[in-house]
Amino acid sequence: MTTFKRVVIAVDNSASSATLAQIAFKLAKQLKAEVAVASVIDTRTLMGAEGLSTGEAIVLESNSVAENLNILIKNVFGNYPVSRYIVEGTPGEKILQLAKEWSADMIIVGTHGRKGLSRFFLGSVAEEILRNSHVPVTIIPINHG
Repeated sequence: MTTFKRVVIAVDNSASSATLAQIAFKLAKQLKAEVAVASVIDTRTLMGAEGLSTGEAIVLESNSVAENLNILIKNVFGNYPVSRYIVEGTPGEKILQLAKEWSADMIIVGTHGRKGLSRFFLGSVAEEILRNSHVPVTIIPINHG
């Protein structure tokens, strides 16, 4: 029987990440699993940010992501022990790499369920993780209002 003792929850810097984290946390608690909450700074989207070097844009984004991730962990996970990861690169690749290095048994990721061009930008991360993961992936649909 497969056991899920180490779960990576992938979040981004959006408001919907709190919803994803709440649902994923319920599942992780039921599994009595160790939890790693991970956020990736997508360096592809920061290149050529107006008036800033790529390095400056990454620093600003890193500070924002760290602050939001700290708030999310405090508000959603409370005193539950959580490993926290912020990495830079391509989101799908980095989540898969982290899951492998951390010996995760499962990855939980959200999707906005968009179609067409917006799916290319927002749903492609979940799809990439699903297609390339060597562990089970749970995809949670997150809808905006």
